[in-house]
Amino acid sequence: MRNRIILIVIQFLLVTNAFGQAVDFDKFADSYLAGLESSETAVLYTACTTQAGKAVLLFSLDAKQGRILELKNGKVINTAPVNITRQSASIDLSETQGGLYTYTVIENHVKDLLDLPFTFVLPENVKSILTFTPSHKCIDKPPKEISGT
Repeated sequence: MRNRIILIVIQFLLVTNAFGQAVDFDKFADSYLAGLESSETAVLYTACTTQAGKAVLLFSLDAKQGRILELKNGKVINTAPVNITRQSASIDLSETQGGLYTYTVIENHVKDLLDLPFTFVLPENVKSILTFTPSHKCIDKPPKEISGT
């Protein structure tokens, strides 16, 4: 019985790991930024450092929806569309990879980023956003339900 449980756990870890690697956020981010660059529309963005890397929130001036990119070691590890209304910002849960913890961290980063100043970038410079080193720090707040605090 013990060996069977160990085998099931190993299979689960292998399948979960393979699925997680199948999502190539770097390619998606490159494609997204290339689309912004070719649209010839300026972009507003803000960024902050996180414990793991940095978070970037950007909006094309002609779009109703922005996007958050979470980076670690220069690689995009998560992304989600962000809608801004007069009272709040909302994230499309269906496009955020991970569970409650990841979703809440992304949501907290968006809240932190909305309090920071935005920078205007011309479309031909939009890809430099990912190499920019932010001067502001996001407060990494894990979900209370998970952290136990």
